Amino acid sequence: MQRLLMVLVLHARSNNLTNLPDDLSDLRLIRVLRLKYNQLKRLPAAVAKLQQLIVLELSGNLINKLDSSIAQLASLKELDLSGNVLTELPTALATLPKLEVLRLENNRLESLPENIGDLPSLTKLDISTNCLRQLPSSMGRLKRIQRIDAANNMLVRVPPAMGHLKTIKELNLRYNNLDDKYKAKADEGLSRLLAFLREEDERERQEEIERLRPIGTAAGPYMEYRCKAEPSQLLKTDFGEFTVDNRCWIRTGYTLTQVNNMVYVFGGQLVKDGTVSNELFWMTSERMEWHAQPTRGDRPSGRYGHVAVYDPDHHALVVFGGRNADKRRLADIAVLDLDTFTWQRPPISGTAPSPREGAAAAYHAGHMVLFGGHGTGGRTNDLMLLELSGWTWQQPNTTGTPPSPRSHAAITVGNGHYVIIHGGRNNFVLEDMHVLDLLTRAWVDASPKGTCPPPRHSHSLHMHNEWLYLFNGINELGASTVTLFKAHLPRNALDRPGSPHTPNAASGADGGETGGGVVLQLDWQELDPELPYNKNRAGVMQQGQLKCYQLGSNMLGRTMNEDDAEKGLAYWDVHKVARLDAFKSKASAVSDREAGSKASRSQSGSTKSSRVQHTIHSAGKMPLSYTTNNAKEQKMLAYIGDFQRVFRELYPYRRPMPLAPLNECGVPKFVCTTLRPSLPPFHELYTLEGCAKFVSEFLTVEPLEDPLHPPEHMPSPMSILTWQAADPFDAATVLCSLLLGAGYNAYMVMGYAALAVTLNDQSETECPWLQEPDSTAAATANNNAADVRPGSPMNSATQHRKSMAGGPASSTTITRGSKAGSDSTAADEPGKRKKYQVRP
Repeated sequence: MQRLLMVLVLHARSNNLTNLPDDLSDLRLIRVLRLKYNQLKRLPAAVAKLQQLIVLELSGNLINKLDSSIAQLASLKELDLSGNVLTELPTALATLPKLEVLRLENNRLESLPENIGDLPSLTKLDISTNCLRQLPSSMGRLKRIQRIDAANNMLVRVPPAMGHLKTIKELNLRYNNLDDKYKAKADEGLSRLLAFLREEDERERQEEIERLRPIGTAAGPYMEYRCKAEPSQLLKTDFGEFTVDNRCWIRTGYTLTQVNNMVYVFGGQLVKDGTVSNELFWMTSERMEWHAQPTRGDRPSGRYGHVAVYDPDHHALVVFGGRNADKRRLADIAVLDLDTFTWQRPPISGTAPSPREGAAAAYHAGHMVLFGGHGTGGRTNDLMLLELSGWTWQQPNTTGTPPSPRSHAAITVGNGHYVIIHGGRNNFVLEDMHVLDLLTRAWVDASPKGTCPPPRHSHSLHMHNEWLYLFNGINELGASTVTLFKAHLPRNALDRPGSPHTPNAASGADGGETGGGVVLQLDWQELDPELPYNKNRAGVMQQGQLKCYQLGSNMLGRTMNEDDAEKGLAYWDVHKVARLDAFKSKASAVSDREAGSKASRSQSGSTKSSRVQHTIHSAGKMPLSYTTNNAKEQKMLAYIGDFQRVFRELYPYRRPMPLAPLNECGVPKFVCTTLRPSLPPFHELYTLEGCAKFVSEFLTVEPLEDPLHPPEHMPSPMSILTWQAADPFDAATVLCSLLLGAGYNAYMVMGYAALAVTLNDQSETECPWLQEPDSTAAATANNNAADVRPGSPMNSATQHRKSMAGGPASSTTITRGSKAGSDSTAADEPGKRKKYQVRP
């Protein structure tokens, strides 16, 4: 018996065996077992216990079904089941990790396991002379397959995925029922057949993409798509199984990298709980589904404020810097292989940049170009290059005037070898632009010509077809902006005379010689991106397209309520995309009335629009009553809508009353609710004189943006006092609210007056030090006494009314108690000159 235990090869063929004894499993060292030409109807249980078995030959038996116990033979390399009566195979067969040869010819198989492509070591597969009508598409994943014999079946076609088999040397498809085009390609040889299969696979893939692609909804120049995310998904990978939450919660300080039709989101600080993340999410425009991607390798720590660039040569994502959960600034490099999702920490040589956050980075010719950032010692303006093959840092020597130290600037590489840097922030938010020629290592002066994009940081630049685009960012007031600008930048606009790329002509960007260098003047044009306010939006420009990821939309609606979005319990569920060349110029997009309003605003110097836009884009910080309407308010707005409709029908030539203007958050509110009775704990504000004096001294009064119409926005007294600036309507709102709180009956009255009255313009009035003639002095004194009594409250109110009239269409009168008003005489008419006489 001891000698039998040492048996390595056992031949038991042609013995009419119907089963094997159980004690055969004692031969644990057996390597080869040949049982051909017997009467076996199933796999003997003792065979499944031979863990060291390498070769198992069961051909010429009566086996009609193979059970899943075959998976226990983990060392099996060759399995022969030919000449049986098998009709199906278990999926467990595909779990044999070392199986190299599988012979299944001369059976009755009608199909193969769908997971047969999971056999990692299979090199030879014989499935000839069966009843196969189709092959599983997973066979295209057989990485080591060399020979496949599928002759004498009933195949009509071959899975197109098999065209990607790189190691295949022989594919026998004779004596099948192949379609004419498949048969013709098979007769032309293996290489022609594989090429044809790859073409078919790509065609089917595109058809599948179109079939599964969400149906877009047109919204102006955009196509909007609803994005989905499974809250719990079991994900199987080569390195394990994971249960993941695919919802990419809204966050700050993340990187969003667009790679063809894929977008990758890495890191950031979650809004919902402040967690600093090192997760990777991706979404493809073909399916519009968010996915949390498990990764392996040396993963970087969680961070925010970092930068990431895509390396197309290695199909990798390169991450640098940022801040970790301990708020410590970083200067490390982490590289993610996007094919295997494996993190690597390459050995870095050269002088590395100091730890920093808020740097700007772009890819150029196998290098990561890094500029600026906020380090431990403050903001920097150094330019660094990281070679992405040898992983070497270098700081090139440059000439010219570099940009000032800054962080969160925008950067792009345009026209082949020019690094373009715009904006950013230091102690101020910046608006300047600088260009570096990577060939000559010289900084080029750049200045705007005409319209200049307002200062901003954390925005993006994009170069496409000789047009430079600038989008989004955070303005000087700290609010997100969605403005879009473009400027023509021809390829030769930056070239220096005498260089190999000297310009022939430059259109749209003027280049002139000063001090031996080129001065670039860009003619910026503002475009209308047609993006309404959204509580959280991320935008990226790529290949001439603007792609936005946001929370809901006006067209598709919102799947998450305002409370969840405020708490950060929301993810980008709408994707919208538009061509950059589809946007119209801002000047042509606005109406004549809006254009006139803009002109008036530029002449008057009013900044109310920018304050309102800042409040709209930071509406999440405002109370809920400012950003929504409750049920009663909605009923009131519906009643107002009906009233306005009837008013227009009855009085088509009269201007409608401003009953429901927008507040500072862009939400319509009934005008009466804007007046809020307020009683501050200051006794100086309990009288008419005190309130009028406070408002006139505390608020900086600005003229109306449009002198012929009421303002589009009527903010609350709280916001007006926060801004410390107001137009006549806003100042009257604050004053009325204070007077109502002090017990006065105060009203706002809208009307029109001459320009000299509204602006309190006294240039046409004689100096009060001049004496009137005796004949009119007494009459004038009586009239003045009748108009306003000395020391009465109306005296102060009238003075306040003059001081608060800030625009050509000023609109405020304040009254107290049960009696209010003043008489006007011809002597008081504005613009009518009186005759005065110099006192002796």
